[in-house]
Amino acid sequence: MTLRISTSKERVLPRIAPRHSTTTFRQGISMEDFTLVQLDYFCVVADAGSMTAAAAKLSVAQSTLSSAITSLERRFGAELLRRIPRRGVEPTPAGLRLLSSARRLLDDAAGLSSVIQGEASEIAGRIRIAVYSPLAPIYAPRIVASLEAQHPGLEVTIVEGDNHQLWSILLQGHAEFALCYDVALGEGWDIEFLRDVPPHVIVPENHPLARAPQRRIRLHELIDEPAVLLDMPTALHHYLGYFRALGLEPRIRHTAQNYETVRAYVAAGLGYSVLNHRYEARSPGASSVVPLALADRLAPARLCIVRPSGPVDSRRSTACRSLVRTIVAGADAVVG
Repeated sequence: MTLRISTSKERVLPRIAPRHSTTTFRQGISMEDFTLVQLDYFCVVADAGSMTAAAAKLSVAQSTLSSAITSLERRFGAELLRRIPRRGVEPTPAGLRLLSSARRLLDDAAGLSSVIQGEASEIAGRIRIAVYSPLAPIYAPRIVASLEAQHPGLEVTIVEGDNHQLWSILLQGHAEFALCYDVALGEGWDIEFLRDVPPHVIVPENHPLARAPQRRIRLHELIDEPAVLLDMPTALHHYLGYFRALGLEPRIRHTAQNYETVRAYVAAGLGYSVLNHRYEARSPGASSVVPLALADRLAPARLCIVRPSGPVDSRRSTACRSLVRTIVAGADAVVG
């Protein structure tokens, strides 16, 4: 017998235990005390951060979701979602623990029929991947397109943010892993290093240094010119660190919150910038910028996959991380 969960991409999940039998957890909670549908509803609400958004995604009434969450809270004896006025909901500490386990349970349940029949089960369901905002234009489209092409039953959502937002997203269970730099990482993370990304300079195409784009330059050659720096949490400190490692202090003329604005300022002749990743995308109507390699010996940024330590991996997460690894390894054409 199967139990159907109505989502934007429907998946079929086997019932955990038939109604005529009873399976009991060690802590004394019967598996008849909750359903996979309730767990799936809880995961969708936690990811959406809103009953309204989750109801629209699942095509069910908000009252149905509210009833499912209330039933889970009553059966587990703990508040799972905290209601925040005018903002929605967020998982409590108990909710975060359930979220991690529920995703693995739903993932395993979705593949039970294939396991029983001795087939290789399809990677399906939903996964949310966090990506550091400046990296998103470079990697997010490739990640989504490749994952959905290889795993048609997979629904991929990319969540962007700065470093502080990414850590919060991961700790609250709103994404399974993040693609980011290893900047400002503390304890409690599993970190897989993917590649080193050295810094480079960008100048407008009419800059004198742009006439010899193959020549490696030194930062002191630009130190008297106005600088345009990325100013996101931890980013400004990171880029200032390159100057200060050489005993230099830049003349900061402009700061911006994203790569494209930095590039647009530079393209308009308003200064130069130091960045890590390079790519060829142009802002609408903007002139090109010219990337220049640095001869200075400066520590590269380290691109990595990060996830909270502790939780056992799901097959879905493992498969997605493997493909992200492959995409990053093949990105030499756009990475500086």
